[in-house]
Amino acid sequence: MNKKIHNDDTFLARWLSGELSPEEQEAFEASEDFKAFNAIAERSQQFSIPKFDKNKVKSQIDSARSSNKSTPKVIKLRPLYWTSGIAASIVLFITAYALFFNNIEHTTSFGEQDTYALADGTTVQLNSGSTLSYKRWNPFGNRNVSLDGEAYFKVTKGDKFTVKTDQGSVSVLGTEFNVQTHDQNFEVNCYEGKVQVTTTLKQVILTQNKNFRLSNNQTEEWISQEAQPTWISGLSSFRDSSLEAVIKALERQFDVKFTYDDSIRPEQLFTGSFKNDSLDIALKTVFVPFNISYDVIDSKTIKLSSN
Repeated sequence: MNKKIHNDDTFLARWLSGELSPEEQEAFEASEDFKAFNAIAERSQQFSIPKFDKNKVKSQIDSARSSNKSTPKVIKLRPLYWTSGIAASIVLFITAYALFFNNIEHTTSFGEQDTYALADGTTVQLNSGSTLSYKRWNPFGNRNVSLDGEAYFKVTKGDKFTVKTDQGSVSVLGTEFNVQTHDQNFEVNCYEGKVQVTTTLKQVILTQNKNFRLSNNQTEEWISQEAQPTWISGLSSFRDSSLEAVIKALERQFDVKFTYDDSIRPEQLFTGSFKNDSLDIALKTVFVPFNISYDVIDSKTIKLSSN
Protein backbone atom coordinates (compact mmCIF):
# COMPACT_ATOMS: atom_id res chain seq x y z
CA MET A 1 0.00 0.00 0.00
CA ASN A 2 2.84 2.38 0.77
CA LYS A 3 4.25 1.82 -2.69
CA LYS A 4 0.96 2.70 -4.36
CA ILE A 5 0.56 5.90 -2.33
CA HIS A 6 4.04 7.14 -3.14
CA ASN A 7 4.03 6.16 -6.81
CA ASP A 8 0.50 7.25 -7.77
CA ASP A 9 0.27 11.04 -7.75
CA THR A 10 -3.55 10.92 -8.06
CA PHE A 11 -4.18 8.38 -5.30
CA LEU A 12 -4.84 10.82 -2.44
CA ALA A 13 -6.99 13.06 -4.60
CA ARG A 14 -9.07 10.09 -5.77
CA TRP A 15 -9.46 8.87 -2.20
CA LEU A 16 -10.51 12.31 -0.92
CA SER A 17 -13.07 12.62 -3.71
CA GLY A 18 -14.42 9.08 -3.17
CA GLU A 19 -13.21 7.78 -6.54
CA LEU A 20 -11.25 4.72 -5.37
CA SER A 21 -12.37 1.34 -6.57
CA PRO A 22 -13.81 -1.02 -3.90
CA GLU A 23 -10.61 -3.07 -4.09
CA GLU A 24 -8.40 0.00 -3.65
CA GLN A 25 -10.52 1.30 -0.78
CA GLU A 26 -10.46 -2.05 1.03
CA ALA A 27 -6.70 -2.41 0.65
CA PHE A 28 -6.12 1.18 1.77
CA GLU A 29 -8.26 0.81 4.90
CA ALA A 30 -6.31 -2.33 5.83
CA SER A 31 -2.97 -0.53 5.64
CA GLU A 32 -1.13 1.37 8.36
CA ASP A 33 -1.12 4.44 6.10
CA PHE A 34 -4.91 4.68 6.21
CA LYS A 35 -5.02 5.48 9.94
CA ALA A 36 -2.43 8.21 9.59
CA PHE A 37 -3.91 9.88 6.51
CA ASN A 38 -7.47 9.54 7.78
CA ALA A 39 -6.49 11.34 10.99
CA ILE A 40 -5.02 14.19 8.95
CA ALA A 41 -8.11 14.28 6.74
CA GLU A 42 -10.34 14.66 9.79
CA ARG A 43 -8.14 17.47 11.05
CA SER A 44 -8.28 19.16 7.63
CA GLN A 45 -12.05 19.47 7.99
CA GLN A 46 -11.38 22.17 10.59
CA PHE A 47 -9.94 24.36 7.85
CA SER A 48 -12.53 26.41 5.97
CA ILE A 49 -12.45 27.00 2.21
CA PRO A 50 -13.62 30.48 1.10
CA LYS A 51 -17.08 30.40 -0.47
CA PHE A 52 -17.16 30.61 -4.25
CA ASP A 53 -19.68 33.18 -5.52
CA LYS A 54 -20.26 32.08 -9.12
CA ASN A 55 -22.64 34.96 -9.94
CA LYS A 56 -20.20 37.54 -8.62
CA VAL A 57 -17.33 36.11 -10.63
CA LYS A 58 -19.52 35.96 -13.80
CA SER A 59 -20.47 39.60 -13.31
CA GLN A 60 -16.82 40.58 -13.02
CA ILE A 61 -16.00 38.65 -16.19
CA ASP A 62 -18.87 40.32 -18.15
CA SER A 63 -17.68 43.70 -16.94
CA ALA A 64 -14.14 43.00 -18.07
CA ARG A 65 -15.36 41.83 -21.47
CA SER A 66 -17.41 44.98 -22.09
CA SER A 67 -14.53 47.27 -21.12
CA ASN A 68 -12.06 45.52 -23.45
CA LYS A 69 -13.83 44.51 -26.65
CA SER A 70 -10.61 44.24 -28.67
CA THR A 71 -9.21 41.31 -26.72
CA PRO A 72 -12.06 38.94 -26.06
CA LYS A 73 -11.27 35.95 -23.86
CA VAL A 74 -13.21 32.79 -23.25
CA ILE A 75 -13.24 31.81 -19.59
CA LYS A 76 -14.66 28.45 -18.61
CA LEU A 77 -16.17 28.33 -15.16
CA ARG A 78 -15.04 25.35 -13.07
CA PRO A 79 -16.11 24.16 -9.64
CA LEU A 80 -13.03 25.77 -8.11
CA TYR A 81 -14.28 25.21 -4.57
CA TRP A 82 -13.92 21.42 -5.13
CA THR A 83 -10.47 21.49 -6.72
CA SER A 84 -9.24 24.02 -4.18
CA GLY A 85 -10.41 21.77 -1.38
CA ILE A 86 -8.60 18.75 -2.84
CA ALA A 87 -5.44 20.77 -3.45
CA ALA A 88 -5.51 22.20 0.08
CA SER A 89 -5.99 18.74 1.56
CA ILE A 90 -3.10 17.29 -0.44
CA VAL A 91 -0.83 20.16 0.61
CA LEU A 92 -1.90 19.55 4.21
CA PHE A 93 -1.11 15.85 3.84
CA ILE A 94 2.36 16.50 2.48
CA THR A 95 3.15 19.12 5.12
CA ALA A 96 1.84 17.02 7.99
CA TYR A 97 3.71 13.94 6.81
CA ALA A 98 6.95 15.89 6.54
CA LEU A 99 6.54 17.51 9.96
CA PHE A 100 5.15 14.64 11.98
CA PHE A 101 6.10 11.31 10.41
CA ASN A 102 9.78 11.72 9.52
CA ASN A 103 12.50 10.02 11.55
CA ILE A 104 14.30 11.67 14.45
CA GLU A 105 17.80 10.36 15.22
CA HIS A 106 20.08 10.95 18.21
CA THR A 107 23.70 9.75 18.19
CA THR A 108 26.48 9.82 20.77
CA SER A 109 30.15 9.71 19.79
CA PHE A 110 33.17 8.18 21.55
CA GLY A 111 33.12 8.71 25.32
CA GLU A 112 29.90 10.74 25.13
CA GLN A 113 26.65 10.26 27.02
CA ASP A 114 23.45 12.21 26.48
CA THR A 115 19.86 12.22 27.74
CA TYR A 116 16.74 12.84 25.65
CA ALA A 117 13.09 13.34 26.58
CA LEU A 118 10.51 11.83 24.23
CA ALA A 119 7.10 13.37 23.56
CA ASP A 120 5.31 10.99 25.96
CA GLY A 121 7.58 11.92 28.87
CA THR A 122 9.88 8.90 28.54
CA THR A 123 13.56 9.70 29.11
CA VAL A 124 16.37 7.89 27.31
CA GLN A 125 20.02 8.11 28.34
CA LEU A 126 22.39 7.05 25.56
CA ASN A 127 25.78 5.54 26.27
CA SER A 128 28.77 6.24 24.02
CA GLY A 129 28.72 5.11 20.40
CA SER A 130 24.94 4.64 20.30
CA THR A 131 22.07 5.71 18.05
CA LEU A 132 18.38 6.11 18.92
CA SER A 133 15.79 6.71 16.19
CA TYR A 134 12.00 7.07 16.14
CA LYS A 135 9.09 8.73 14.35
CA ARG A 136 8.57 12.38 15.30
CA TRP A 137 4.83 11.99 16.00
CA ASN A 138 2.30 9.18 16.12
CA PRO A 139 -1.35 9.93 16.97
CA PHE A 140 -2.32 6.32 17.65
CA GLY A 141 -0.39 5.56 20.83
CA ASN A 142 2.27 3.33 19.26
CA ARG A 143 5.52 4.11 21.05
CA ASN A 144 8.30 2.47 19.06
CA VAL A 145 12.00 3.35 18.97
CA SER A 146 15.03 1.70 17.39
CA LEU A 147 18.35 1.35 19.18
CA ASP A 148 21.87 0.57 18.02
CA GLY A 149 24.19 0.61 21.02
CA GLU A 150 23.24 1.02 24.67
CA ALA A 151 20.58 3.07 26.44
CA TYR A 152 18.83 3.35 29.79
CA PHE A 153 15.06 3.88 29.51
CA LYS A 154 12.64 5.38 32.03
CA VAL A 155 9.30 4.78 30.35
CA THR A 156 6.17 6.64 31.39
CA LYS A 157 3.04 4.55 31.83
CA GLY A 158 0.70 4.34 28.86
CA ASP A 159 0.39 2.29 25.70
CA LYS A 160 3.01 -0.33 24.90
CA PHE A 161 6.51 1.04 24.46
CA THR A 162 8.83 -1.06 22.26
CA VAL A 163 12.58 -0.87 21.75
CA LYS A 164 13.66 -2.58 18.53
CA THR A 165 17.21 -3.80 17.84
CA ASP A 166 18.83 -6.07 15.27
CA GLN A 167 19.06 -8.88 17.84
CA GLY A 168 15.63 -8.59 19.52
CA SER A 169 12.99 -6.29 20.96
CA VAL A 170 11.89 -5.15 24.42
CA SER A 171 8.26 -4.19 25.17
CA VAL A 172 6.91 -2.51 28.31
CA LEU A 173 4.04 -0.42 29.63
CA GLY A 174 6.01 1.64 32.14
CA THR A 175 9.32 0.71 33.74
CA GLU A 176 13.08 1.30 33.94
CA PHE A 177 15.48 -0.90 32.01
CA ASN A 178 18.78 -0.95 30.13
CA VAL A 179 19.31 -2.35 26.63
CA GLN A 180 22.72 -3.06 25.16
CA THR A 181 23.27 -4.28 21.62
CA HIS A 182 26.80 -4.29 20.23
CA ASP A 183 28.57 -6.67 17.88
CA GLN A 184 25.84 -9.34 17.92
CA ASN A 185 25.56 -9.19 21.71
CA PHE A 186 22.13 -8.37 23.15
CA GLU A 187 21.56 -7.73 26.85
CA VAL A 188 18.57 -6.43 28.81
CA ASN A 189 18.60 -5.42 32.48
CA CYS A 190 15.32 -4.64 34.29
CA TYR A 191 15.54 -2.20 37.21
CA GLU A 192 11.87 -1.54 37.85
CA GLY A 193 8.53 -2.94 36.64
CA LYS A 194 8.36 -5.66 34.02
CA VAL A 195 9.67 -6.07 30.46
CA GLN A 196 9.09 -8.62 27.74
CA VAL A 197 12.18 -9.59 25.74
CA THR A 198 11.72 -11.23 22.35
CA THR A 199 14.50 -12.80 20.28
CA THR A 200 14.63 -15.43 17.56
CA LEU A 201 15.72 -17.98 20.16
CA LYS A 202 13.60 -17.15 23.18
CA GLN A 203 10.93 -14.92 24.69
CA VAL A 204 11.19 -14.07 28.40
CA ILE A 205 9.54 -11.81 30.98
CA LEU A 206 11.96 -9.91 33.21
CA THR A 207 10.98 -8.32 36.51
CA GLN A 208 13.04 -6.10 38.81
CA ASN A 209 16.72 -7.15 39.19
CA LYS A 210 16.44 -9.82 36.47
CA ASN A 211 18.69 -9.82 33.42
CA PHE A 212 18.88 -11.51 30.03
CA ARG A 213 21.68 -11.92 27.50
CA LEU A 214 21.89 -13.36 23.98
CA SER A 215 25.44 -13.96 22.75
CA ASN A 216 26.88 -16.42 20.24
CA ASN A 217 23.42 -17.99 19.79
CA GLN A 218 23.20 -18.80 23.49
CA THR A 219 20.92 -17.22 26.10
CA GLU A 220 21.60 -16.53 29.77
CA GLU A 221 19.54 -15.19 32.66
CA TRP A 222 20.69 -14.00 36.10
CA ILE A 223 19.77 -11.78 39.05
CA SER A 224 21.61 -8.65 40.19
CA GLN A 225 21.01 -5.91 42.77
CA GLU A 226 22.11 -2.70 41.02
CA ALA A 227 19.65 0.22 41.15
CA GLN A 228 20.74 1.48 37.73
CA PRO A 229 23.41 0.77 35.09
CA THR A 230 26.92 1.43 36.40
CA TRP A 231 27.93 3.25 33.20
CA ILE A 232 25.69 6.15 34.21
CA SER A 233 28.01 6.80 37.16
CA GLY A 234 31.17 6.43 35.06
CA LEU A 235 31.92 2.74 35.43
CA SER A 236 31.69 0.15 32.63
CA SER A 237 30.87 -3.24 34.16
CA PHE A 238 30.96 -6.74 32.69
CA ARG A 239 29.79 -10.16 33.81
CA ASP A 240 31.32 -13.15 32.02
CA SER A 241 31.82 -11.06 28.90
CA SER A 242 34.35 -12.00 26.23
CA LEU A 243 37.62 -10.11 26.17
CA GLU A 244 36.73 -9.09 22.63
CA ALA A 245 33.55 -7.40 23.87
CA VAL A 246 35.51 -5.56 26.57
CA ILE A 247 38.07 -4.38 24.01
CA LYS A 248 35.24 -3.03 21.82
CA ALA A 249 33.84 -1.20 24.85
CA LEU A 250 37.24 0.37 25.51
CA GLU A 251 37.41 1.51 21.88
CA ARG A 252 33.98 3.15 22.09
CA GLN A 253 34.70 4.81 25.39
CA PHE A 254 38.17 6.20 24.69
CA ASP A 255 38.17 6.54 20.87
CA VAL A 256 41.15 4.21 20.40
CA LYS A 257 41.91 1.17 18.27
CA PHE A 258 43.47 -2.08 19.53
CA THR A 259 45.66 -4.40 17.49
CA TYR A 260 46.78 -7.86 18.58
CA ASP A 261 48.13 -11.11 17.17
CA ASP A 262 47.14 -14.75 17.61
CA SER A 263 48.73 -14.90 21.05
CA ILE A 264 45.72 -13.01 22.41
CA ARG A 265 42.61 -15.12 23.01
CA PRO A 266 39.61 -12.78 22.53
CA GLU A 267 37.16 -15.48 23.68
CA GLN A 268 38.47 -15.33 27.27
CA LEU A 269 35.82 -14.20 29.75
CA PHE A 270 36.11 -11.06 31.85
CA THR A 271 34.15 -10.12 34.96
CA GLY A 272 34.86 -6.69 36.42
CA SER A 273 34.74 -2.98 35.70
CA PHE A 274 36.86 -0.15 34.35
CA LYS A 275 36.58 3.58 34.98
CA ASN A 276 35.42 5.66 32.03
CA ASP A 277 37.53 8.72 32.87
CA SER A 278 41.04 7.24 32.72
CA LEU A 279 42.42 5.19 29.83
CA ASP A 280 45.58 4.20 31.73
CA ILE A 281 43.64 2.85 34.72
CA ALA A 282 41.19 1.09 32.41
CA LEU A 283 44.02 -0.65 30.53
CA LYS A 284 45.60 -1.89 33.75
CA THR A 285 42.25 -3.03 35.14
CA VAL A 286 41.38 -5.12 32.08
CA PHE A 287 44.70 -6.51 30.80
CA VAL A 288 46.91 -7.06 33.86
CA PRO A 289 44.70 -9.93 35.16
CA PHE A 290 45.13 -11.65 31.76
CA ASN A 291 48.91 -11.12 31.83
CA ILE A 292 48.61 -9.06 28.66
CA SER A 293 50.99 -6.21 27.90
CA TYR A 294 49.82 -3.08 26.12
CA ASP A 295 51.88 -0.59 24.17
CA VAL A 296 50.39 2.81 23.36
CA ILE A 297 51.67 3.40 19.82
CA ASP A 298 50.06 6.82 19.50
CA SER A 299 47.00 8.61 20.83
CA LYS A 300 44.71 6.36 18.76
CA THR A 301 46.43 2.96 18.58
CA ILE A 302 47.24 0.42 21.29
CA LYS A 303 49.05 -2.86 20.63
CA LEU A 304 48.40 -5.89 22.82
CA SER A 305 50.75 -8.83 23.35
CA SER A 306 50.98 -11.77 25.73
CA ASN A 307 53.74 -11.76 28.36
